[in-house]
Amino acid sequence: MMTLTLDHNLSKRTAVYAQYSKIDNGTGTTYYYVAGPTTNNGLGVGGSMTAGVDVTIYGAGVKTSF
Repeated sequence: MMTLTLDHNLSKRTAVYAQYSKIDNGTGTTYYYVAGPTTNNGLGVGGSMTAGVDVTIYGAGVKTSF
């Protein structure tokens, strides 16, 4: 898994962030963003995925501290 995160402070208490993550599954693995392999039924439905499928995750948000 590879993750790239960028943070930018807008003020003393507020920041924004963007994140990109990629899981490069081999031909026989089914790892995803929650720890551990999925239950593989070969259909890619019901939370399962076909072995060897890569997972890409994007995220963005705002952080505020009080």
